[in-house]
Amino acid sequence: MPIQQTFLIGAICGSLRQNSYNMKLLMAAEKLAPAGVAFKYIDWSEIPIYNGDVEAAGEPPAVKKLKEDITAVDALLIATPEYNHSVPGECGGLKNAIDWASRPAAAAIFNAKTIALMSASPGSYPGAQGGARATATLRQIFVGLNSHVVNKSVAHAGIADGFDEVGRIKNQIIETNVRNMLVSLVRLTMQVRIPVDVVMTP
Repeated sequence: MPIQQTFLIGAICGSLRQNSYNMKLLMAAEKLAPAGVAFKYIDWSEIPIYNGDVEAAGEPPAVKKLKEDITAVDALLIATPEYNHSVPGECGGLKNAIDWASRPAAAAIFNAKTIALMSASPGSYPGAQGGARATATLRQIFVGLNSHVVNKSVAHAGIADGFDEVGRIKNQIIETNVRNMLVSLVRLTMQVRIPVDVVMTP
């Protein structure tokens, strides 16, 4: 999978906690990225609660920066915790940031954007899903925004002891899944970029 120039992935963490497991998962994923792939961490911590009146009065600087960052990257990798079987609501919320970035609808910033989803949870009880329901919720949101989402997400349960001393993922299966997901994200992005008038042959 040769990459002619740097492929830039926008990394978004759904948690604002200083020692977020999901941020650690993103940083571990960066270490597993294919050659030629770089990460840009996108911050949404200053995004206000969406309000149409605020939008009409003028786009807040933090929202403008978020949109610029999303536009500047080739694809997005989102890692989020799961709260109450869905995406989190802490500090304004990841969903709120997505809502702001999707406005106005005519701009269609997420249209044809390629996205991969991950989730991590410290829960290790029998049946723990590692935040899989949160990624399912995000998938539904991005389908509605006409984005292209990598089919297989990564959900890492029991992540509290999931990293070694240098931040690498201990679980070899999870590590392989993350590596494969990144390759799939790059490939999907390349496919989406093919002009519609190009006839593809085997």
